[in-house]
Amino acid sequence: MISYSFTKHADRQLRKFSIPAQIFIIKKIEYYISTGNPLHYADSIESERSKVYRFRAGDYRVIFDWKNGNILVTKVAVRAKAY
Repeated sequence: MISYSFTKHADRQLRKFSIPAQIFIIKKIEYYISTGNPLHYADSIESERSKVYRFRAGDYRVIFDWKNGNILVTKVAVRAKAY
């Protein structure tokens, strides 16, 4: 079973958005996980660290690490300011 969690930094970023935006982002992550292959919907990001990906959730980007088959969300931002 694939699970997800947020770093403290990503959790703080998520909480800065409106409640409907927070719910939308979380539901989008859960949808991607429910498909059984969330990496199918993710794009990899060139990084010094390995296995860094991003999801698009409407006007937001969810940056995450793929560790041991689980998602660790490291950043949540508006698409224009995600990088």
